[in-house]
Amino acid sequence: MNKRFFIDAWLMPLTTSDAVEMVKLAGELGYKAVAVEGNDEILKASSEVADRLGIELYRRRTINVNIKEKLYDELSKNRWSYELISVKSNERDVVMAALRDMRVDTVLMSHPSAPLVDRHMLSVTNNIVEVAFSDLLKYGYETFYRVLRLSSHLKKDRIRVVVSSCATNCFEMRSPRQLASVFFVMGVGSDRAIETVSGAIIEALRQNKAKLEGMLDTSGVWRIER
Repeated sequence: MNKRFFIDAWLMPLTTSDAVEMVKLAGELGYKAVAVEGNDEILKASSEVADRLGIELYRRRTINVNIKEKLYDELSKNRWSYELISVKSNERDVVMAALRDMRVDTVLMSHPSAPLVDRHMLSVTNNIVEVAFSDLLKYGYETFYRVLRLSSHLKKDRIRVVVSSCATNCFEMRSPRQLASVFFVMGVGSDRAIETVSGAIIEALRQNKAKLEGMLDTSGVWRIER
């Protein structure tokens, strides 16, 4: 497991000092990449320590909306300012729109007000479904039931899933093995469970970063530096 490239896709430090300590701890826990959400000062502090430690850092924006028009407005404003765009919503039509919109990277489905995944959602899903470990700690069975429903679809490769910590400080962070165990204890095979902290999201974020840096255009063509 140590040879894997692990990511915690959601760190949300409240202060710059928290950001520095959390990125350091991420490296100690075995993560090679983190996605950080916060203000400019927090992102700057996180980036500086990540550069020193050789950790890939991605800027995250979580869009929390319950109206589709608002979702589209937020995507237009934020898509090319952040490497990771996630959507959280209580409304089924907004969730379905987010699951199929190519400007979205992940859709949060572990909070207790999230709609349950059904066959209609599966039929439109292009993006990665996200489970926040903090939701399990905070909401218990309500989140457990939703994640259990997701596990059956993950087993059959109907969806792609990432598990993030959503930690706001060092005490809330977990190792890659602990995050992966969320689905492992629900009967998902070990390799597929581990992919929830090391899988497809890495390549997606690297491509988003390359687009922001002008190295990859929106059609997916890489630019060659002269």
